[in-house]
Amino acid sequence: MLNRITVQLPVEGLLFWKLTGREAMSESFALTLTVLGTDARIDRSKLLGQPVTVTIPTQSLLTSRYVNG
Repeated sequence: MLNRITVQLPVEGLLFWKLTGREAMSESFALTLTVLGTDARIDRSKLLGQPVTVTIPTQSLLTSRYVNG
């Protein structure tokens, strides 16, 4: 899916909703990922401290940008 933002999460049943943040040259970046759950019984504590990778397509759709943290 080159035209979609995808997210690799350590828990099943979560869908990408929104990514907001700020980045600048020579500064740290801060991002907030918002996901929606398809199951109210998801154990949210399993997400704490776990890495997440977001794949964002570029305008050319030939490459993707990866954000991990």
